[in-house]
Amino acid sequence: MFLELFYSMREGGVPVTLAEYMAFARALREDVAEFDTTKFYFLCRASFCRDERDLDRFDQVFGAWFERMERVADP
Repeated sequence: MFLELFYSMREGGVPVTLAEYMAFARALREDVAEFDTTKFYFLCRASFCRDERDLDRFDQVFGAWFERMERVADP
């Protein structure tokens, strides 16, 4: 599921590296986001955006990905 987010970011033009994805995965393992949507968003943004010029693209890709995940989770 989160690997799809990583690939979506790359396809959407956000220059995410594998090292950044691995740091993101470690943070998830440590429960940094604590099942909170806002905390999860900011964890992703902090992990995947190195430059503020990428924030708009990040928001677009994250929004589309999150919408797909909500549809999958909604019975």
